[in-house]
Amino acid sequence: MNGIKEFDLEIKKVEDEIIQFLLSYPLFALSMSISSLIKVFFITRENLTQDMIRELTKRSKGKISQELKKLLDQGFIEKSSISSKGEITYTMKSASRAFIMNFLNSQREIFGFFNEINELKEEMDLEKEKLGEHHGYKDIYDVLSLFSSSLPLVETVIQELEKEYKRME
Repeated sequence: MNGIKEFDLEIKKVEDEIIQFLLSYPLFALSMSISSLIKVFFITRENLTQDMIRELTKRSKGKISQELKKLLDQGFIEKSSISSKGEITYTMKSASRAFIMNFLNSQREIFGFFNEINELKEEMDLEKEKLGEHHGYKDIYDVLSLFSSSLPLVETVIQELEKEYKRME
């Protein structure tokens, strides 16, 4: 492989097991995406270039570039060096920070989803007289109420994660 440090077969087997474990872990599995795959390679490889990631993931240069930008914006990785040819090496800042950031981002997504659910619940409140007699209204309304009532908890989790992340800087 071009540019990728070849591991001993036994070490490669261990890396593959780690990758499979992490990808099955809910924190990564919830968003089974190219981003999750790249994240686990940073966990096992530490330093990677765009070309190395492309070889490891078998994805296009453009897709890898988009994902690297997202990971940089999220604070999951940072640029650690630039070669004389302009090739950038990226490094995961720290495993602890990376996991906190990953969890924080997933909580933000959940919060956004819960906000939409809350808006739907409020809409159902306004239309209760029209919709209340329909079969299933109460069941749907109860589920939306449950999610809506958990919004403050998710917001608290996000605030605590943000504090912890800042503390680690």
